[in-house]
Amino acid sequence: MSATTTFADDIVYPDSDAKAMADSQQQAAVIRRLVAGFERVFADRQDVVVGGDFFWYPVEGVPKIVAAPDVTILFGVDQDDDLSNGRPGVYGGSIALTAEVMSSANTWREMTEKRMVHDRCGVPESWVFDPETAILEVWRRTEDGGLFAVADPADGSVSPLGNVRVSVEDGDLVIRDPDGRAWPRLTGIGLHELHDWERDA
Repeated sequence: MSATTTFADDIVYPDSDAKAMADSQQQAAVIRRLVAGFERVFADRQDVVVGGDFFWYPVEGVPKIVAAPDVTILFGVDQDDDLSNGRPGVYGGSIALTAEVMSSANTWREMTEKRMVHDRCGVPESWVFDPETAILEVWRRTEDGGLFAVADPADGSVSPLGNVRVSVEDGDLVIRDPDGRAWPRLTGIGLHELHDWERDA
């Protein structure tokens, strides 16, 4: 990700923390699967952007409040805009879903702190998956407000976003289209196979 910055009224909004997006191939593979899958789901939506490690600043003028999920889905933005980072006061838009994929460098306390930021951003749905332990958490906003944990999401939970089904199967995160087709793992998959999957959608 670019390490450039955006300036407005002498306030710096970093585009990157200069850290690698993923700490392991396992973590990177899950992130790529989520980004590629949601890009395909919303391929016909000009107002939806799917990003990885995308910085989101919910409060204009306060760059210390920032969310940078491994996967972010933005609604209400223009794909043609050069979004180096997300600033709703400038570009508009809102986060529809965040996903965090853990590595050995992460802790669950850190995930809780990140979720609290996502909650403050008004995120309606948030996923956390640990590839090493195969633990999946899904949090959704209720009508009462606030993110609440979905019970037993590893057994299968249908997201209102695209009606995709997320679960844990054989120790891996599995996402399925409404027709039941699983998103490819993108590990050892050839580019032609990925293109076939996208074309046949």
